[in-house]
Amino acid sequence: MKPYFIFLFLYLSQNFYFSYEHRCGVDLIKMKPFKISENKYKRKLSSEFNPIQIRVDYTQLQIQSPKSINYYKKIFSNVIKYISSLLSVQHIKLELEANYIKQSCTDIFSNDAENWLYENDLVLFPYIDYDFDDDVLAAASACLILNNYRPVGGIIGINNNVMVNKKKDLDAYFEMLLLHELSHVLGFHPYFFENLNLITKENINGFEYTYINSPKVLEKAKIHFNCPNVKGVQLEDQGGEGSAGAHWEARYMLGDYMISTDYPEVVISDITLALFEDLGFYKANYYTGGLFRFGKNQGCSFLEDRCIKSGKINYPNEFCAEPYKPLCGSSHLSRGQCIIGKYSEEIDSRYRYFEDNYMGGSFSSVNYCPVSQDSSSIYNNKNYNYPAHCKYGELIYSSVGEVIGNNSLCFESSLIPSESSNSPNLQSVCYEIECNKFKKEIIIKIGTSKVICPGERTTLTNIGGFNGSIECPEYNLICSSEILCNDMIDCINKKSTSLRSTYLYLEGKILNRNN
Repeated sequence: MKPYFIFLFLYLSQNFYFSYEHRCGVDLIKMKPFKISENKYKRKLSSEFNPIQIRVDYTQLQIQSPKSINYYKKIFSNVIKYISSLLSVQHIKLELEANYIKQSCTDIFSNDAENWLYENDLVLFPYIDYDFDDDVLAAASACLILNNYRPVGGIIGINNNVMVNKKKDLDAYFEMLLLHELSHVLGFHPYFFENLNLITKENINGFEYTYINSPKVLEKAKIHFNCPNVKGVQLEDQGGEGSAGAHWEARYMLGDYMISTDYPEVVISDITLALFEDLGFYKANYYTGGLFRFGKNQGCSFLEDRCIKSGKINYPNEFCAEPYKPLCGSSHLSRGQCIIGKYSEEIDSRYRYFEDNYMGGSFSSVNYCPVSQDSSSIYNNKNYNYPAHCKYGELIYSSVGEVIGNNSLCFESSLIPSESSNSPNLQSVCYEIECNKFKKEIIIKIGTSKVICPGERTTLTNIGGFNGSIECPEYNLICSSEILCNDMIDCINKKSTSLRSTYLYLEGKILNRNN
């Protein structure tokens, strides 16, 4: 029996500017994962939850060069380390039959692979695919599951062309790509949502919307959005089955690594980790640094209102309405612009925010809401997957003190040295920062000078030594971790702890760190 496949697409926008986006297409093959009979494994689970142990069978990668194989092994090893830091399971000693693997996962595997689940919790069978179209980056599927739907086997197919044009930030891009795919294998998929009763559907004005309304997802969503009346977190409703129902709706979850489309800011939200727990197989460690900031503390109205209403933007950290205005992403991890353009067809009436029915934000996955998006037109070096990122990207504004690095975040700034003969020009710029947790201040380093942002969102002008101004975000939006980190991998490695939304599990009880 062939399993579900999840295809990852690289999408080239034609309407505005050259920007690569990927989409998943879970509709391409509609076959269920193979369910292993309960009498084929020992029924007693370990009573303890331990970090998930994943073993990879590299047999099908042997056709690659030794250098390529070693690279894939490095990336898979890192991704498994990250997911093992986040998810724990109860181990079950599973004695497989080789025929199960052959029927459901692959015909080519190690001689002893059927024994690996006796000591491990999941086995992956990656392979290189030479038949994928150029715009298909990878494919993934859970191919073996237990009676309770817990995945124990999976396949990940990788397009041979993924590494053809190696980029300076390839490791980070590839790790995030495979982490996304592995998450589908682990259960972030409509097959599991439906069979485990995690969703609810609602008809609004003739349109059906799907929500995850499981207990821990609701709990985390209430905290994140500061909304006690959250009815669920919406799943994607565009893009056909390839995106719809299989990913978070980007209008509310933009930046989370489980939205359907690539975005310059890639982070793991507490809401996604809560979903893994609600599958019933895993316990999650909530220490991804609080980097998911889209809609943070914006209240119930953020989930109910239109992004632009009567020409007014109620949520300036998330949305915009002034074309090509320099902006930072909502998590302030990357630089961007407000890109609004004209589509060749009328936009769905639900997603129209301008008098012209063809006008909308270039990032259609956000229900055509205009958001910060990187534009390749401002970058000189095309050798980046994340050219706008403040950690991985290209240095553009060195003349005004920009720094790309581990401690840099994005600010909307027109600051220039007072002695400069140039006129202030608003840009989204990456600056090194520090968080003063005692005074609740953000310390921005610009060359040898420091600019102090107070705790509230405000615009600073008349700063000594500078002409121009800088937009200061809220302290609690930026400095939400005990340890500063500026991408999800960095956060996992540093094991940062969100001060405002982290929970610990002790003897089956949830303890709020704030109490």
